[in-house]
Order: sequence, then structure tokens, then C-alpha cells
Amino acid sequence: MRGQFTAILEPGEGNVFVARCAEVPGTEVEADTPQAALESLADAISIVFEVNRDEVREEAGPNATTHPITVDLSESRLLSPK
Repeated sequence: MRGQFTAILEPGEGNVFVARCAEVPGTEVEADTPQAALESLADAISIVFEVNRDEVREEAGPNATTHPITVDLSESRLLSPK
């Protein structure tokens, strides 16, 4: 599975860079360089998806089935004030 996510990168305290993923709450990493922070963030996102997928499959009942779906994230689904 491939996906494109939004990384928020900023200087942290000390000589580190902090990277967070806008689409995956709680995914935050620190590293010594911007590139290392982005690479670490990509690994963290992958791990979050893998762990969640494994947990859901373990909790599924014996009659559960799996189905691939496609989600279009190009536009916000939130209602905006008029």
C-alpha cells in the first residue's frame, strides 16, 4: 500500500528537527537533520498502519471479510461555514 501524507517539519529544542504527520494523529519524531526526521516519520507512519491493521484483523470475528477501498483525500469533507 502506498500513500502520500503531509509532513510538518520544524526546528525543535536543542539541535533537533521535529516532524509530524498531519493525517496521522500522534505520529511525531525527532532527528538531528531534516532528512533524517522525514525518513523516520515515514517509518513511523508505516508502523502505525501495520500495527492498526494487525489489531483490527485480530479483533475481527470469524465471519469477517476484507475488501480494498479507495479514498479520495483531495478535498475536505468537513462542512465549512457559509
